[in-house]
Amino acid sequence: MQRFIRFPEALKLLGIGRSTAYRKIKTDPTFPKPVKILGEGTKPSAFVEAEIAAYQAARIAERDEASA
Repeated sequence: MQRFIRFPEALKLLGIGRSTAYRKIKTDPTFPKPVKILGEGTKPSAFVEAEIAAYQAARIAERDEASA
């Protein structure tokens, strides 16, 4: 089962600020994209927790490959 997490919790997990997150959403194709949780044309959105974890794992793998 997938779990949605709201923006503030995603920021804490990622260790980044709001403006950095918005910039990454627009410019980084590997960064998790928010999902509208109430349908089109609505404001509430959230991130998929598993996508946040996968993004973090990929960053760790990049670090490990670079230091090898």
